[in-house]
This record gives sequence, C-alpha cells and structure tokens, in this order.
Amino acid sequence: MIPSSVPLKLRARGSRLLLPFCAAATLVALTVSACSVPQFEFPAPPAPGAAGDGSVVVPPVDHCFNGLKDADLGESDFDCGRGCTACGAGKACGDVADCEDGLLCHQGVCIAAGCMNGARDGAETDIDCGGGSCKTCITGQACAVKTDCDSGVCTDANCVAPACDDQALNGKETGLDCGGDCPPCLVNQPCLADKDCISAACNDKLCGPECPDGFADCNKKNDDACEVNTRTDLSNCGSCGNLCQLSHAKAECSAGECHVATDGCDKGYADCNGDPADGCEVNLDQDKLNCGACTKVCPEINGAPFCMAGACQITCSKGFDDCDNKRENGCEKDVSKDVNNCGQCGTKCTPAAGGTSYCKDDTCGETICPTGFGDCNGDPDDGCEVDLRIDGKNCNTCGNLCLAANGTATCNNRVCQIATCDKGYANCSGGYADGCETNTNTDTGACGGCGQPCTIDNGTPKCDLGACSVNSCSGNFRDCDGDAKNGCEINIGTSTKNCGGCGAAGSDCSTKYPNATSTCSATACTAPVCNSGFGDCTGGATDGCETNTTNSPGNCGGCGMVCSTSGTAHVSSNLCVSSQCAPMCSGSYLTCDNNKFNGCEADSSMDGSNCGACGTKCTSTQVCGNGACVEMCTGSMECARACVNLMVDPNNCGSCGRVCSGGEKCVSGSCSCPKGATNCNGVCTNTNTDPQNCGACGMQCTAQDMLSCRAGQCH
Repeated sequence: MIPSSVPLKLRARGSRLLLPFCAAATLVALTVSACSVPQFEFPAPPAPGAAGDGSVVVPPVDHCFNGLKDADLGESDFDCGRGCTACGAGKACGDVADCEDGLLCHQGVCIAAGCMNGARDGAETDIDCGGGSCKTCITGQACAVKTDCDSGVCTDANCVAPACDDQALNGKETGLDCGGDCPPCLVNQPCLADKDCISAACNDKLCGPECPDGFADCNKKNDDACEVNTRTDLSNCGSCGNLCQLSHAKAECSAGECHVATDGCDKGYADCNGDPADGCEVNLDQDKLNCGACTKVCPEINGAPFCMAGACQITCSKGFDDCDNKRENGCEKDVSKDVNNCGQCGTKCTPAAGGTSYCKDDTCGETICPTGFGDCNGDPDDGCEVDLRIDGKNCNTCGNLCLAANGTATCNNRVCQIATCDKGYANCSGGYADGCETNTNTDTGACGGCGQPCTIDNGTPKCDLGACSVNSCSGNFRDCDGDAKNGCEINIGTSTKNCGGCGAAGSDCSTKYPNATSTCSATACTAPVCNSGFGDCTGGATDGCETNTTNSPGNCGGCGMVCSTSGTAHVSSNLCVSSQCAPMCSGSYLTCDNNKFNGCEADSSMDGSNCGACGTKCTSTQVCGNGACVEMCTGSMECARACVNLMVDPNNCGSCGRVCSGGEKCVSGSCSCPKGATNCNGVCTNTNTDPQNCGACGMQCTAQDMLSCRAGQCH
C-alpha cells in the first residue's frame, strides 16, 4: 500500500504503475491470496470551500478586477494595462500597448489622436500643428514642407518668420513680398490702402498705375489707367476733380492751372487783379473804381459819382451842376453863384452897359465895379470885394470855379489853370477841363509818370503803385524771373527747366528722373530715356531708371536678363560684371555655349563636344571620360566612363552600378555566393558550420543545444 504521506498525484501515478503486475496475478488469484488487488485508500476530496486540513479555501481573485493598481503584475492604471483590458482616455500608461485602440500614450497618459491633444502624433510635424490636417505651425516649430508653416516658409526643417524677400505671401503683406510693412507694390498687385502701392493709389484692392508726368488715373480703373491729362482737362485741372469754373469768365486749363482764357471774360466784366482764382471779378458796367476799364475811377467832385453801362455818372450836390456834361471834372459849376449858369446851366446874367453881374441865390443881379473886380456876393456894403483876375472861386466872372479832378486849380490872369496834382496823379493831357486825369499808380499808359507806357511780352500788363508788372500771362507763358521787363519769358510747355511751372517740384525734366534724361512737351516731362548702363526695370514712373544693369544679376545688360544659378548646382555664383554674366563654375563644369545667362551648361568631364575644355570634340570612335577623349569600349560596357566586363565585374555585375556584396562573386553577370555558401541576409554564409545559420538561414544553435554547428547540425 502506498503511504498516505505520498502526495496525491504521485500516489495516483504509483497505482497506475502496479496495474500490469496485478493483471498477471489474476491467474492464481484463487489459490494465492497474496496477489489479490491491493486496497488503496484515497482521501476524500475536500468539500467546496474547505481545505484538506479542514480550513476554508478562498478562490483566487483575478487581479484585473480587484480595483487595485497592480503595477508588479503589469497594470499601468487601476485594473487596466498589459495583462488586463486596455486603458481608456485619461488613464495612465507606460506605452501605447497599454491604451485602447486609437489612443496614444503621451507623457504617461492615454489620449486620443488629433490636433488638440497636446502631443505630436499622426502626420503632425510639431505638437498639434503641421502635416496638412492640423493648423499651421508658428515660427520656430518643426516643419517638413512650407505648407506646414503659417509663414509659408520652411527652412532647415523649422518654420521661419515672415520676411519681405522670402517669396511667400505672409505677415502683413498685401502682395507677394510687398505692401503692408514691406516695400510698396507695383501696378495690379493686391492692396488694402494707398500706402501699399508705389503709385499711392489702391483701386478696388489692386494697385493702380504710377502715371507719367501730367496724367492721372481719375476714374480709379486699371483697364484705362492714366486716362486724364491733368495739364489741360477742365474737369481735372492739376489734380483729379479740380473743376475750372471761374466767375464771369470762360476758363482754360493751362499747365494744370485754371486761367481766364484769352478774351474769355463775359461782356462787361474784366480780370483787373490778374488772379485767375476769382475769374473776371470786376463789373465794368457798374464799378465806379473801374468804370468801363480797369482802374478808371469816376471823380468825386461836388457830387456822388456812380458807374452805369460802363460810363461814369454823378449825382450833383445841392447848388452844383455838371454843365459841360463831362464826368471827369464832376459837377464843376456852382449854379447858386455862377453868373453864366445862374440857377441852372446856361442861364447867363447879362448886366447893363458898364455894369458887373453877380448871381445870388439863383438870381441875377448887377453892380458897377472897376475892371477886373466884382461884387460877387451882391452886398453893396462891402463894395467890389472880389479880384476876378486871381480868385479861384470867381475867375474872370463871379461864381466861375477853378476846379481840377485829382488836383488843385488856380486863377491866373482871369484863366483857370491846373496848380498841382494829387500824389499819384498827373495832367498828362496838358488841359484844364479834365484835371489831373491820369492815375500814374495804375495807368498802364503812364505808369509812374506821363509818357511811361507799361507793356508785357506774352501777357497783359498791370501798373502797381507806379511800377509796371505782369497782370496775367498768355497761354503757357509764365513770368518765372519776376522781372516785368522780361515779360512772361518762359514757355512752360517746352522749357526743360520749368516744365509745367516755374521752379515747381518736379518741373526740371533734366533732374526729374534718376539716371535718365527727359525733355518737356505740352507742359509735361516726357518719358525718361535711360542713361547707358541703367534701366527702368520696376516700371515705376517716379523712380526713373533705378537699376544699374552693369552689375545687377537679375537685370544684366537689360531689364529681366537674369544671370541664372537656379537648378544648376554646378554654378556656385553667376555675377553680373560690366553688363555681362560671369558664372563661377564648380567641378568640371564650364560655360561653352556663349550664353552666360544659363550658367555652366557643359560638363567637361563627359561632354564629347567640350571634353576637358570648351570646343574640344571627341571623334566618332571616342567618348569623353574624366575630361579626356578615350576610345569606345569593345566587347564590354562603358560604366562611369570606364570599360567594364559586366559578366565578372563585382562592382558592375550584369549592369552598371550593380555591386555584389557580402562575399558574393559575379558569375555570368549574376551575383552569387561561392560553392558551399548560402546568401543569408546579404552575407554569404556556410550553413554547415555557422551556429547562427546552422543547416539553413536563421536556424540558431541555442544554449541548450550548445553553440556548435557541424555538418549543418547543432551540437
């Protein structure tokens, strides 16, 4: 009997071992009792929940459901992680294997993939940016292509800040590398404000043209740009919208300024001050200071003058009348005292023989006085009180006034004469009746004195305080030197130095455009003609010929003629020297086609037409190899300018550049291992002796088998 101390599993095994013996003993079972089947005692199985020793057995609890974080059992968070179910979002993790499908393990936490998870995942080039599906990356973040960056510029795998020369529309630019905080844009490039454009004109979000001198884009449309000649357009004179509309005048636009046209004043009006701003400002029909003509003043003598229909009129003061009907001497007769016009013009007092007449209170009287004297007040008490020979109020006859317009008169030997003229006036006619008729301060016929006419070449004169000056110039003529003696001496329509105006900004065509010459035509500077070695490559109308074509690689010898380096790694540089491209070739490259704009086009190491030097040609049986003409290969192949046998060359086995590796040899144009060797992962291996590839590639001899391989078997 197997002792009960033997473990149950072993006792069961022992009983199975005895069965064959007992089966043979059954033949003598009736006579020999000792060979009967032994009686084995097996302990009864313990009741559920009880141990064999009578204690209670608690069934083991799966650690994946115990509510604990069993890190020693592989859990990364409570009841999840390796060995348990995968962890959900927000749970701790060691690596992605701990997380549910579709989640990432980032900084020890399972998170969902996407552009808002604070991790770099998927196609992102940096955290939550780049890759095409997320937002673009900012300056300093990683990138793979330019579209990964908000600046549109990826340099050395990093997004760089916007710049004005990065060939990308970024930053505050309105156009490519222009506008905003970059240099202004050219015509037809995008803009938001006038300052974005070199023309200072933003037309419907496109830069307008930079108009040539004398023209403007008034309708703000690029399709008919610079449509207005502001030098002559009455509706846009000098600038868009400046309407030439002058008072009482026909206007003209001359050199961008509104002027009264020649003979352009309305009937009865005149431009007396020469200022075009107020047009023909004087009504010659009504102005008593300019009656019928500029500066013609109606005299104010014993009455109130006025102008009517261009002629001086006067309303005489009480007791006076204009008996000679000449307005230039006013109301020259005192009809209350004048014996020749007593009470009214023409009523003459006729004395009796030997008597002397007088007029008192419009009534004739007479007395007897000595010759040359008169009783002009009609008072016999004071006798003949007036000396008619010299009395200016009673000259020759009682009541005959000696008066002078703009001056004083005297009676000399019974005749009225001009005594003195007021300052600024003169008696140029020499007569008495019209007084000091000439205003030498304003009269262009006697400016500063009688016999001093004022004339102006190419214009109309003005006499100002007795000095001759220019009132207005005709057409395109201007008084640029301010000297009336020269008149309007400059034609601003053709003057190179004063084109469109006297000394105005930009009026000197000879200096208006940098590095260029220009002349004046129709009051505007002509388009610039570039000096030798310069070009107008921006197309701007104000910067002239801004580009030095003798040294500009982008405009070498002319605008747009580029000394190319792009796409040609064998050109280290392509400078512009004396208007000619001067490419710096690298390696074996040369420039041989007489076109230096395209850089170094010929590889002298292999170009059969330029082998070793420009123009060196190999014959029809030669090839160029390493800069020298060599005969073509016969019976073999040319690889890298060398003749090789593709059947046996291990570096060109079967085809140029195919290299046999790992101990392979080239046999009949194919790479193969030597006899007895097998190609295992690119290395010729003896599988009879290699413990890592014993009998076949990848069959390793383990430690249990010992690390020895003989005849393809591990030992």
